[in-house]
Amino acid sequence: MMDLLNELVKPGTEFIIFIQSFRTSSLDFFFRYITFLGDEEFYLLLFPVIYLTVNKYWSRGLAYLLLFSTYISLYVKDFFSIPRPFDLQIEMLTTETSPSFPSSHAQNGLVLWSYLGIRMRRWYLWFLILPLIILISLSRIYLGVHFPQDILGGLVIGIILLTIWEELVSKLRSNNTLIRLALALFIPLILLFLYHSESGVVSTGALLGVSIGFYFEDETISFSTKGSIKQKVLRLLIAIPLIFITWIGLKYAFPSTIIFIFIRYFLIGFTMAYLTPLILLKVSLVEKGS
Repeated sequence: MMDLLNELVKPGTEFIIFIQSFRTSSLDFFFRYITFLGDEEFYLLLFPVIYLTVNKYWSRGLAYLLLFSTYISLYVKDFFSIPRPFDLQIEMLTTETSPSFPSSHAQNGLVLWSYLGIRMRRWYLWFLILPLIILISLSRIYLGVHFPQDILGGLVIGIILLTIWEELVSKLRSNNTLIRLALALFIPLILLFLYHSESGVVSTGALLGVSIGFYFEDETISFSTKGSIKQKVLRLLIAIPLIFITWIGLKYAFPSTIIFIFIRYFLIGFTMAYLTPLILLKVSLVEKGS
C-alpha cells in the first residue's frame, strides 16, 4: 500500500496542477468557503445547532461518529506519513501540517452529510448532499493540499465507517446506567492507549468529554429541543460564544503538551455536551425532562 501511494504521487501532482490551471479569484474564494465545511470550527458551529434546536439524539450519534472518524483518519495519516503535495508548480492556498493520506475533509464530509441525510429521510436531499460531499473533496485538491488518492482513500474509509455505524453501532442500546457510564469512560481511554500521539489526544479527549457530558445530561437534565424560534435563537446566542470562548481560551491558557491538549479537548467536549444545556436550563431556555 505504501509503495502504491508513493507511485501515485507523480500522477496525483499532475492532476492538482491541471485542476489549478482553472484558478480564478472567484473560485479561490468559493473553494476556501467550501473547505470550511470540513474544518473544526464549522463542527463547533454545527453541533450546538443540531444538539440544542433540532434533535439531540442525532447530534450525539454524529458527535461519536465524527470523533471516531477523525481518530481513524489521524491514525492512518500517521501510519503512512505521506507528505503533502510539494511540487513548486502547486500553489498551496491554505496551510496544513499533518500527513496527506487520507483526506480528513473528504472522509468526515461524507460521514457528516450522509449521516444527516439518512436521519432526515428525504430522498431529494441527496441531490444537495452528494454534490456537497464532492465539492468539499474537490476543494482539497483545488487548494493544493491533497492528492486525488487522498480524497479517494478518505471517501472509502468514510463509507466503511458509516456502514459499520448504521449496521451495528447505532443499533446498540442500553438503559443500564453502569453500562453507559463504563462505555463513556473506557472506550475513549482504550482508544487513547492504542494511539496517544498529539493528533490522537484531540479526538480521544473530546470523545471522553462528550461521552461523560451526555451521561450527566441524561441523568440530571434530559432537556427537550422543543421551543419557539425565539428560544432556539437565544440558545444558540448563548451556546456558540460559550463553546468558542472555551475552545480559544483554553488554547492560550494551557501549555501545548499532550496531557494539556487532552484536557483542553475533554473540557471542550464536556462544555458542549453538559455545561451548555445546564446553563440554558438555569436561564429557562430549555425544559428539564421527567
